[in-house]
Amino acid sequence: MPLTIETLASAVADGARPSFSCFPDWGGAPPAGWLAPWTPTPFETSAGRFGSAEQHFMHAKALLFDDHPIAERIMRAVSPGQARELGRRVRGFREDVWLAKRVRLMDDANR
Repeated sequence: MPLTIETLASAVADGARPSFSCFPDWGGAPPAGWLAPWTPTPFETSAGRFGSAEQHFMHAKALLFDDHPIAERIMRAVSPGQARELGRRVRGFREDVWLAKRVRLMDDANR
């Protein structure tokens, strides 16, 4: 059965606690659909207004490594792909820190 906003909301109302696969193996381009991090899903948090979960995720990555210039550029990104490219330029990046923190950061973006 395809997962829709309605079926997810109904399941949560019935007590389900869904989990997300933050880093699935897509075998190529990210999937389309309302649960995909690249899908345009504007939302606002205390950090600002985001056009997608991917933009939020890359912004959080930049802040994690105190790269505020890149974080500001990510906030102005016009697409998830542009946000991702900027996220790959984060200065001070450390793989061990990223591996320890990224699931929580993507979970925050998904919520």
